[in-house]
Amino acid sequence: MPISSAFPSSSKGKPVLRILLVTTLILLSVPAAQAAICSVDIGDIDLGDVDAIGNAEKTSTSEITIQCDGATESTITVCGHIGAGDGGIAGSYRLARSGPDELAFGFLTSSSGGVAWGSSGTPALGQPNRFTLNVTDGSATGEATLHAVVPGGQATAPVGTYHAGFSATDVAFTYDEGDHDCASLSGASVANASFSVDAAIVANCRLETSDLSFGTTGRIGDNIDAETGLDLICTAGTGYGIAIDGGGAGDPANRRLVAGDNSVRYDLYSNAERTSRWGMDDADMVTGDGDGETHEYSVYGRIPPQQAATGAYTDTVVVTLFYE
Repeated sequence: MPISSAFPSSSKGKPVLRILLVTTLILLSVPAAQAAICSVDIGDIDLGDVDAIGNAEKTSTSEITIQCDGATESTITVCGHIGAGDGGIAGSYRLARSGPDELAFGFLTSSSGGVAWGSSGTPALGQPNRFTLNVTDGSATGEATLHAVVPGGQATAPVGTYHAGFSATDVAFTYDEGDHDCASLSGASVANASFSVDAAIVANCRLETSDLSFGTTGRIGDNIDAETGLDLICTAGTGYGIAIDGGGAGDPANRRLVAGDNSVRYDLYSNAERTSRWGMDDADMVTGDGDGETHEYSVYGRIPPQQAATGAYTDTVVVTLFYE
């Protein structure tokens, strides 16, 4: 503290001691408190081939890695928000798209009994998923599995390759040091990520057949007619053809019911008038395009008048379904 002194004369001629005090304040810069910095990586999801008419879920997963450094507290709270993606939403599901066509899917936090994983911005899809990471030497690492699920009941979704993209706008992991709930992290730091979801709906059909019975008769003096049905469902956009072979005789134009060494001629038709024989050639098949709905096709049988020995006559024909 410098001190300056002098002895000037007072107004009365007496010496006066004057002391000048100089005060100095030195401000030292203090380093700002460091905050943790986190990053998030999410792998792309490939759901593979989806059987739209199978009415069963199709699932796949992606691993999420969270890396945080520079932490000063013992824990870090992270809340993962995953939004709609570029395909949009329908109710509580996200949408993957193939041109104008849609395939619904969702994200879950686990494979069994998992809850829907969404974001605060799109609550219809679910809530954000909360993680607590333990810090060691200023760093913390967390891993999680994102489960993608295509629900059943989408039989009318056409064949095609479906895609949904999730950009940094859709994927935001908010975080802060300490213990917090997701609502309190709305203004916290954010780590963004991006990933994609892909699936392919493949051509598929299911066919169910029923036996045909001509009943019992004492003689065959007139046509004996009977019919049965085939139930068919094909993925929307799938072209198909249904063929029926010649049974034991081998020739669709010469079908035979057999009882031991005896036989009875019969035929199968695709129309009620029994003018269009149902066979194996392209012209004799029944063709169509799938729409994801079940359709019943009638098979019309006829035994023409003929002589026949008594007995129980049978034949087995093979129904073949071609589709692409």
